[in-house]
Amino acid sequence: MDLRALDRLAAPHAGVVSRPKLLAAGWTESQVVHAVRAGALFRIYPGVYRVAGAQWSRRAAQHAARFAAGEDAHVARWSAAELHGVVEPRNGPVDVVVPHPRSYRGDADRLLRVSRTRSLPEQDRDRRFGLPVTAPARTLLDLAATVSVGRLSEHVATTVRVGACDRDDLNEILDRRRNSPGRGRLRQTVRLLGDDGADVRSPVPAVPTTGGAPNLATAGGTPASASPADGTPVAVTPGGS
Repeated sequence: MDLRALDRLAAPHAGVVSRPKLLAAGWTESQVVHAVRAGALFRIYPGVYRVAGAQWSRRAAQHAARFAAGEDAHVARWSAAELHGVVEPRNGPVDVVVPHPRSYRGDADRLLRVSRTRSLPEQDRDRRFGLPVTAPARTLLDLAATVSVGRLSEHVATTVRVGACDRDDLNEILDRRRNSPGRGRLRQTVRLLGDDGADVRSPVPAVPTTGGAPNLATAGGTPASASPADGTPVAVTPGGS
């Protein structure tokens, strides 16, 4: 067993490797079993392993979730927003999306949430940190169905500010995906963008105050009810959104 070669194979994936990648690199099934028994590989999901000595991190969890969901899976929704620098990294299941016709065993629900999509064209795909991920505009459209306009405005402003996408990208996906849940909310948000594309004039009214202190009961508008952004979720795990 060449441990250095194993480390090199897993290094681009934050210390995580899948059985298909091991087999493609020349390993046999019996060698994989032996590596697990010897403590050189630690099973995360069926067919997904962490290499001994590799630190478990959020990035490792994202790679593991993608491997568990399949080669055609993409990191999506809140987890994609993390990768694009729109929201802070968060604990909990990793969101991934898979093609709608494909089945999913659902035996990794503890660490990932899987949704299906009928369409993920090339312009809706991106790569970040070696991970296939939904493009920034598609990520915002998927999130638009699950958050209030006020919160969505903040995320749109951040996405534009960090240079992940611009108003043209948002208008393009709005024109192309006319039946997507959350489209109206995202269109409303895009209309609030300032002329430079970086400012969002929030539709949320000024926070009323009582005796000089904010009235938190009425601040922030009314959040939208959570609903799938595209297709039916295959696995839903309690966790932050």
